[in-house]
Amino acid sequence: MKGRPVQHGSVLLLLAIFAGEAWAGPRAVISLRDECSAPETIVAIRDVADVRCPDAAVRRRLEAIDLWEFKGPDEVEATIPVGLLQMRLLLAGVPLDEVTFTGMDSAHVRLSGNRLAAASRLTPDGKTAMCPLTDLMLEERLTLQIAHRLELSPQDVRLQLTAPCLARALPANVVGTMGILELTVLDRPEPGRVPVGVRVLQDNRVVARLQTQVDLALRLPVLVARQPLVRGTLLDENVVDERLDWVTRNEPRPRKESALGSRVNRDLGEGYLLKMSDFSRKPEVPAASAAEFAVRSRDKVQMTARKGPLVVVLRGAEAQQQGRVGEWISVKNLESNRIVTAKVIGPGEVEIPLQ
Repeated sequence: MKGRPVQHGSVLLLLAIFAGEAWAGPRAVISLRDECSAPETIVAIRDVADVRCPDAAVRRRLEAIDLWEFKGPDEVEATIPVGLLQMRLLLAGVPLDEVTFTGMDSAHVRLSGNRLAAASRLTPDGKTAMCPLTDLMLEERLTLQIAHRLELSPQDVRLQLTAPCLARALPANVVGTMGILELTVLDRPEPGRVPVGVRVLQDNRVVARLQTQVDLALRLPVLVARQPLVRGTLLDENVVDERLDWVTRNEPRPRKESALGSRVNRDLGEGYLLKMSDFSRKPEVPAASAAEFAVRSRDKVQMTARKGPLVVVLRGAEAQQQGRVGEWISVKNLESNRIVTAKVIGPGEVEIPLQ
């Protein structure tokens, strides 16, 4: 698989204007190689180019600037254009007129065969993975870690820091440089506000220990009302549906199998996400009581609409649920195929109130 090249375009001038700390080092020569391999999932300049500079400390700083990150087990190759090096140098505060570029226009880099397992260093529990020390990267790593803990896809995890963390706690000349983020989070975090411990390491030493919080949302299976439900409606396949939706609060969520057969204890609107408190427990009904049902599912019923002295009777209706006298069930108007909630008033008879 050929790696995807980075699009760098014409943003270099803007990056030069907004570049970080001023460059105080001597001129350097960076020679891009043609074919190369990277021992880590994060590709640095040293992996794709030879750097020459009279100041050894400056050379090491240039060599350590990251360029690319292999994400996932299937991505093991990438094409690194010289423009990407220029962009990353500008972001690091290195003016391009202090650097001479030689060699190839692009480098083809491949993750070393003996380190393909290093992709696991990008997994949430890879605490030794190097990354830029930014709040955005902290959120990205934490997203992966929580997705791993909960056995979810990262696309089903959404979070945001409640306040700046690294940007506020670290010195300005450290923010954005390479380091290690060790994150401590609950084993099974729930939606809502979640505490996070952060330890920042550089050059094998701890440079900061922080406590922060994130607002966490998870995309989880939820029960949704398919139609308006009045108090007492029996929950079955016709009136509720289970789907994935974003959950932002930590509260008990009913599963479909536990809710079916229960009755809602208040009026609910169409599209409402049901909570455990919205329905009563399933009644213990002996098998012999089946004869007590005044209406059975698929029975043709007479539907009466009543408002004061006005009464409208419709005979072309079909029960979608079974019910006893006094219970609310779903009924389909066979002419319009519209499903409404009606009250059982007798054998084969239901009633709906007119507003």
